[in-house]
Amino acid sequence: MFAQALLALTLGASSFATASALPPQVPDGDVIPLPASLDVNSVDLHNFTASDGNTYTVWVAKMQSPEDVQPTGADDDSNLARRWQWEHWPNGVDACGAASFRDETSNGSPLTDHCICVRDYARDQLRGRWAFGRDDKPNNGWFNLVGCGECGFRVYTDNFFGAFVGDTDVRDLSTDSINRYNRGGRVGAGGDMGCRNWAELAKVHWSVFRQ
Repeated sequence: MFAQALLALTLGASSFATASALPPQVPDGDVIPLPASLDVNSVDLHNFTASDGNTYTVWVAKMQSPEDVQPTGADDDSNLARRWQWEHWPNGVDACGAASFRDETSNGSPLTDHCICVRDYARDQLRGRWAFGRDDKPNNGWFNLVGCGECGFRVYTDNFFGAFVGDTDVRDLSTDSINRYNRGGRVGAGGDMGCRNWAELAKVHWSVFRQ
């Protein structure tokens, strides 16, 4: 991994999809809605038409851009992780190395079509990286990045310096999880990977989960 420039070469023009901003509410009509358990105040919402032709409400973690991050003091350790930060990179970001994979598919896993939507959205719309800290675990110990319908992608790290995860990492792990573990129209997966931060490679836990 670590090849940011290759992202633009791997995207097929015919597979691109469209997204538009939405107010924070569950839409009506033919849009596949959000899960009832989702806190819509913690996410940004978009309408997105995936490669299966269905339109979903996609949720993405609300993040600070770099200019929103205000230092609170030279000795403040939280500045090392710049928690909950999103940085836009036009060519996308591959921040993590090889990952381990664990089969978690069961009858309670998210629908595969919804996880394909996560993959499509990361591939076609996201361009950048998340920076998060070891204390950023607001969702039962996890930091939820992006989701469609029932399917979400989440991470956490215990590294002192936090970690980066890029759009390409979400795309690739979602794709590999679907290819390896799709059964009966459902898929679930998890594992570990090494991701960059400001000082070293951090161990990051990842999961394709049911929201």
